[in-house]
Amino acid sequence: MKSNSIKILVKESNINFHNWYCTAEGYNHPIFKKYVGAVIPNWIIYIKNNHGQWGVIEFDWKKASDMFARRMELGKVDVDEIKRKHFQVGKKIKFLVDNVYRRKGLTDISTSSLSHWLKQMWSAYYYLNGIGFVCVISDFHNGYLMGKLSQILLQNKVDANKVQRYLSILSSPNQKTLFWQEQLELCMLCKKYKNIKKLLPSEDFLKHEKKWFWLNYGYQGPVWNRTDFIKRAEEIFKNKNLKSFIKYQQTEHKKLIAQQTALFKKLKLNKKEIKYYCKRL
Repeated sequence: MKSNSIKILVKESNINFHNWYCTAEGYNHPIFKKYVGAVIPNWIIYIKNNHGQWGVIEFDWKKASDMFARRMELGKVDVDEIKRKHFQVGKKIKFLVDNVYRRKGLTDISTSSLSHWLKQMWSAYYYLNGIGFVCVISDFHNGYLMGKLSQILLQNKVDANKVQRYLSILSSPNQKTLFWQEQLELCMLCKKYKNIKKLLPSEDFLKHEKKWFWLNYGYQGPVWNRTDFIKRAEEIFKNKNLKSFIKYQQTEHKKLIAQQTALFKKLKLNKKEIKYYCKRL
């Protein structure tokens, strides 16, 4: 590996330069260095016709990845603390955004107040990327965590045809996501109103749109509009047994947790292995 060779790690469409820049800067944040032991100061962003590529000097990435891996091996990484700080700064960002919404937009904010708000937002978002990508460095591209988990499976003499399935189960997040919550709420509305004609004019459906329109925004949108919600509701109504479909939605994550717990016991994983190598949230 050449010390200055660039490795393209991400290729995406519909990207936003601001978000990508913040992400890249996160790898150079002091909080990132605190936990990883090094920073990644050099990176490249190439954008053309709404398509983007993001890359780093591979030597820098490997150095940071190896340092963090060693820290995990020595038990010097407090995953719970990283998670806690992540949520703390997320709440701060939500608070800053809510302040703008309470003002009904940015039009009534003075230039000095807007500048102060943007500086706070940038600082918080910069920190969020720094703390948020600490754990990513160990697995993204180098695959350290998944590699360690694979070793554990092989040491337990797991059949080759079961390894991939076990990896998928153990590494799948079992926490209820916002996408899960929105889908379930929409399903419950469909159950309540029984058909699309009764659902659409309801106040409940309008509230659902206002609550969740932003969820699929991504880097630069667009947000979900009324037509999107109608199409998704129509898809839900296509289920002949809506009650069973809702039950499946409600219990899917519980089944995953049960599968994971069974594998923890079968493989005799200790607390450290569960915390570092499995998506046990």
